[in-house]
Amino acid sequence: MLLGRKRALHTPSHVLINLAVLGHRKQWARNWAVGVGGALPDAPIFLFFLVERFVRGASGRELWGARYFDPAWQALFDLFHSFPIWGALGWVAWRLRWRRIAWLVVGVLFHSFLDLLLHHDDGHRHLFPFSDWRFLSPVSYWDPAHWGLIGSGIEWALVVAAGWRLWSWTDRRWLRGICAACAGLFSVFYLGYCVFTLTRP
Repeated sequence: MLLGRKRALHTPSHVLINLAVLGHRKQWARNWAVGVGGALPDAPIFLFFLVERFVRGASGRELWGARYFDPAWQALFDLFHSFPIWGALGWVAWRLRWRRIAWLVVGVLFHSFLDLLLHHDDGHRHLFPFSDWRFLSPVSYWDPAHWGLIGSGIEWALVVAAGWRLWSWTDRRWLRGICAACAGLFSVFYLGYCVFTLTRP
């Protein structure tokens, strides 16, 4: 996400990828649900940032180096990335034929699955609250010590591909503009990250 360089895949990229993979060009209710599902797991991290940064006055280093790992915050983050909890909610929604809720849950689970694949030492407990197990992916989307250039490159490629797919779904200029802007911004971010990583001492 945009609030911390190493805490999640960028939230907007989750939304774009969710829409491209799980959405449908003619089912806008479903698209809204999977889009919201793509952003929802990061909601507690936005709350954390606002509270710790602006209410409690934590510095950037203290924020992400210490307070992020506070057990109470970690429990909240992991709750929103929990496969068992969201899986159970999805099963209930499917049984009750709450289609929008079911698609939202699918979007949340897909977000969490992508996080699982691209986090090394800052991932979530995806089986919370039943287990403290964390998967340490060999590839991080940000950490150069764990193939960060490859991980961030994967994210960039997914965002560009998602933007292209969503562009093809509509003739509306403002929607196409959003797709192009997102792909362009992520291209700039990725290029900047590459330059910073390769040139730092």
